Amino acid sequence: MKKSSYNIGYILFLAVVAACGGFLFGYDTAVISGTIKQVTTLFGLNDIEQGWYVGCALVGSIAGVAVAGTMSDWIGRRLTMIFASIMFSVSAIGCALCGSYQWLVFYRIVGGIGIGIVSIVSPMYISEIAVTEYRGRLVSLYQLAITVGFLGAYLINYWLLSVSESMRFDSELMNWIFVDEVWRGMLGMETLPALLFFIILFIIPESPRWLLLRGKVARSESIFGKIYSRKERAKKQVEELQAHI
Repeated sequence: MKKSSYNIGYILFLAVVAACGGFLFGYDTAVISGTIKQVTTLFGLNDIEQGWYVGCALVGSIAGVAVAGTMSDWIGRRLTMIFASIMFSVSAIGCALCGSYQWLVFYRIVGGIGIGIVSIVSPMYISEIAVTEYRGRLVSLYQLAITVGFLGAYLINYWLLSVSESMRFDSELMNWIFVDEVWRGMLGMETLPALLFFIILFIIPESPRWLLLRGKVARSESIFGKIYSRKERAKKQVEELQAHI
């Protein structure tokens, strides 16, 4: 296939948007490292409680993975990623404002559900919008985004610790979250990329392959028409997928 027969810029844009789920995966997983000591001291946790705080998100991840496939087949890849972005946002805000260890664990589990969902659906969406020639490289963007998420979490933790040691705010709430109990800010900062992910997901289309599975041929062909530069190539892709289905 010649490069002129498809829109690589548009495909890359869709892949990068979906890969943002990987950034949230990485951030949510790594950010916990900077909060353990402060949370343990504040809530007086013993070793078992501390371990549960660190690992509880895995329970949510298992639940997220368990439902991700069924959910994405039922409501679509895009809406499933939107649901995951909501889970990340709720988790970040809840962790920043929670008043007890039990609620902190609950919101970490909610975030874990988001992790489990994007770990399945984000690379699935990328693979379904990618042309064969670039599919492997585009799906690898998701893994790259996870690594960037790790780095982002460590940098944010470092920056917020510096802020907490050198600044005071006029707002008592800001001082509570970013100075006195800075671990809240570390967990809460995930709200920003989560909300951005939520917003940009409304820009991208549904997976054309999922639309075909639902019998929405015209919408699928319209999306393939944006992926491929030539209408006849888009139509042929739809026909091939229909035959395969």
